[in-house]
Amino acid sequence: MPLLHLAANPRNPRGAQTGLDDLASIVDQQLQPVSVVSRTSWLRLWPDDSIGDAKYVVVNGCRRLAAAHHFGRPSLDVVIRDSLATSASAILAAAITENIARKNFDVMEEARAVDLLANELSSAAEAARRLKRTEGWVSQRRVLLRLHPDLQAVLVGGSMSVRIARELAVLPADTQDDAWRARTSRDTEANLGGQPTHGAKPAPAGSQGNLPRKGRPRLTNHEVLARAVRKAGYDVDALADVLFELLGEEGVSTLTVLLENRRALPR
Repeated sequence: MPLLHLAANPRNPRGAQTGLDDLASIVDQQLQPVSVVSRTSWLRLWPDDSIGDAKYVVVNGCRRLAAAHHFGRPSLDVVIRDSLATSASAILAAAITENIARKNFDVMEEARAVDLLANELSSAAEAARRLKRTEGWVSQRRVLLRLHPDLQAVLVGGSMSVRIARELAVLPADTQDDAWRARTSRDTEANLGGQPTHGAKPAPAGSQGNLPRKGRPRLTNHEVLARAVRKAGYDVDALADVLFELLGEEGVSTLTVLLENRRALPR
């Protein structure tokens, strides 16, 4: 199929197609065909999408399409799969499933893609079923969207683990920076054998703790947790979400046992 007949998926959960060097060999050999749906099938689902004069829209293989353009391959092998176009959610699930399996699909792109599908289906449980993942995995990805944009950049840059990002994301937005700094400072002191880090040189640009403090006093971990609990108030469901994200399943189980033991104590 000539490239001029192909349009990239306008609803691709990925952003701009960059870092294509690993696909340079496509100019000589295409190892996998791209999956496409016909123009008619696509516009039946999304009549307002702009796909130019293309006869087909690429559902799986947008990076291969971008690489073909970039490296000068004039055409691509395709598989026409109008069976994917039964619904908007079917196409989104197909595109997301392929991208999640790729190493260079960063975790925030993954979170946005999962959230997009869950919203389309109006059900996180159904999104989990379509993606063959657990509901917990879907919830853990979606919560990352509540992380402050500056901290999202730290996460994508590799200076923060997904587990820590999830813990921070459930906190009020105005405490996340302080919580991250407190954790970073604590970890640094631990690495230095407990020596205080006062007077240490500032972290270089793009490294951990590089976010502006904006004059706010640093909160202790206890204060960060207390503020998150106060914000949840008497909303038991919200409080449960906060504790689950902060402590994890094992931590919540331990907390439950401790609370039961406290309740059994004589008063």
